Amino acid sequence: MPHDFDKIFKQNLEVLCITFLRSIIKLEYTHLEEIPDDLQITIERKPDFLKLVHTPNQSFILQLEIQTYDDPKMVYRLHEYCAILSRKYEKDVRQYVIYIGSSKPKMPLSIYGQKWFFSFDLIDLQTISYPIFLQGNTPEEVILAILSNFEEQTPEQITRAIIVRLYSFSLPQSQLTTYIKQLEILSKLRNLQPVVIQVLEAMALQYDLETDIRYQQGIKKGIEQGIEQGIEQAKRETAINAIKVGLSDEVIATITCLPLSAIQTIRKEIQSNPTLS
Repeated sequence: MPHDFDKIFKQNLEVLCITFLRSIIKLEYTHLEEIPDDLQITIERKPDFLKLVHTPNQSFILQLEIQTYDDPKMVYRLHEYCAILSRKYEKDVRQYVIYIGSSKPKMPLSIYGQKWFFSFDLIDLQTISYPIFLQGNTPEEVILAILSNFEEQTPEQITRAIIVRLYSFSLPQSQLTTYIKQLEILSKLRNLQPVVIQVLEAMALQYDLETDIRYQQGIKKGIEQGIEQGIEQAKRETAINAIKVGLSDEVIATITCLPLSAIQTIRKEIQSNPTLS
């Protein structure tokens, strides 16, 4: 089962790397460079994700590791990687473990000897606020909201918000199905698979987001009006869709990046004009 979670992250890390660097690690960089990830010295190791990162002032090796359980020996594993990478590339090595387990991690983040010290950084997705992922510009980011901190929202609300956001990308059916399946697999890490299934079934009965004529007309109209107006039109259409499936104004604002006042105005329009609903 852990291999299923690892597979999803490894498939999506090329895209997710941008989110972690800019939104979570808070690092601005100029570009990333591919480097070999097969490390063969006296032992063979293959990191989950490895890049040479260039910033305006320096370059360094970035290593990301996905961890599904609290491993007390992770620090030794990362120490080993660090020694191999720093020797091979003669550069600073920055290592981050992305923890996606359900329990609170207690693994040691550092070790030291008489004349040396080593540490790595831990990113626990349970502590990351859901808007960071829900407002993402890619499906890979959005589905991670199921592993984040829901704050005052319920699992049902967050699940609905994720699904509405996925539909807003207007993906081909095959791609949409892939991300929905990934969402369901990841939800198992939080024991939320029954919730995801229930919400999917309910939304399928309530409202067909993909084939709604008014939604498709709105997207077409937005494209004809130009990119900027098209983006605003798409936000409005997403807001209307989200209202239809019962999301709160706060969650809709998170999905669309529209102000609460705009969401409230749209909700009043729907209530006063049945043809919009």
